[in-house]
Amino acid sequence: EQGHSIQLHSWRHGNLTKFTHQEFIADTALAQAALGEVVNRRATCMRPPYGEVNTQVIGWAAELNLKTVMWDMTGADWLDISAEQIARRVVNNAGPGTVVLLHDGGGPRDRTVSALEVILGELTQKGFRFSAMCASLPIHEPPPACWEFYAWPAPRPCSDDPLGAET
Repeated sequence: EQGHSIQLHSWRHGNLTKFTHQEFIADTALAQAALGEVVNRRATCMRPPYGEVNTQVIGWAAELNLKTVMWDMTGADWLDISAEQIARRVVNNAGPGTVVLLHDGGGPRDRTVSALEVILGELTQKGFRFSAMCASLPIHEPPPACWEFYAWPAPRPCSDDPLGAET
């Protein structure tokens, strides 16, 4: 309702450059399905965990109509630093078009939330404006029979093991 966008970061949070094509498709399908179930939206972009990406991953993402996006700078909020240190790091280094990496999962994020309030306030005062980098799109069709349907652009055959692990 506020214009925010939810995108993909993967299901297993693994190094996507180590995935097979089938693992990538299944992992992306699970992540898209979760988005579909929770917010009735699908992602149009993905950010690879750890920034691990190569031309193969970018190509696989493109096959699924996903743009691969990266960041220009980070607030280093995964380190044991204060909210003020996170905010200073971002505010002092942001420029026009800067994409900032901050985290919202993986444990308590009180410092990140506090830092973000400072970051948005100070950068707004400096004339910066903020917008969603990628749109998440509404899902108009009824829920699929299995999650692998969400491997866009085309449905994939359903399997008993969506991650493709050998049993």
